[in-house]
Amino acid sequence: MCLSPVPLAAVIAARSVVYLLTAGMEGVVAAVVLVFFVGPLRVGAGLLAVFCVSLLGAYGMGFLFAGLALVFKRTSSLTNLVFSLMIFFTGAFGGLERLGWAFTATRFLFPLTWGISIMRAMLAGNISLPALWRSGASVSLFLHSATYLAVGLGILAWGYHTARRKGTLDWHWSSPVLRSSGSRLCCSSSSSM
Repeated sequence: MCLSPVPLAAVIAARSVVYLLTAGMEGVVAAVVLVFFVGPLRVGAGLLAVFCVSLLGAYGMGFLFAGLALVFKRTSSLTNLVFSLMIFFTGAFGGLERLGWAFTATRFLFPLTWGISIMRAMLAGNISLPALWRSGASVSLFLHSATYLAVGLGILAWGYHTARRKGTLDWHWSSPVLRSSGSRLCCSSSSSM
């Protein structure tokens, strides 16, 4: 078992915020470079709100796979497959709206598809935030992302408690270097040193 003065939830929250800020800075740099090729983008509060709500669902999917990895250990192949499929089926490279029922299935299956579709429509000027609110799409997107986040956090909590109960959590959070140095940050009561 991993002993730490900081709760696991605080560590995960801090890592998520730091990753979000890092990816955000990379996105700003990419947007500045993109402006030179396509001209200024109409980025408003509505577009940023849809982006943030969509991002909640993406974090939920990440937490889901983290929880599965704590219990089943070898989930990298499944994770790589799903994230590779997300590159093509989120609509980031092109609109999927013309696919009909397949678009409806993928927008519920992947957390970013619906949000990217809405953001593309907002950038094209086809829909505004008040119209999005009146149509109910913003509420549906929020519920979709909140469901992904809740399920992801639930599976992460389940995975953490299952791995802790099995005594396999140490495998994820400590390294032989930390154990041999006698570090208090992460020590194992089950290892024989």
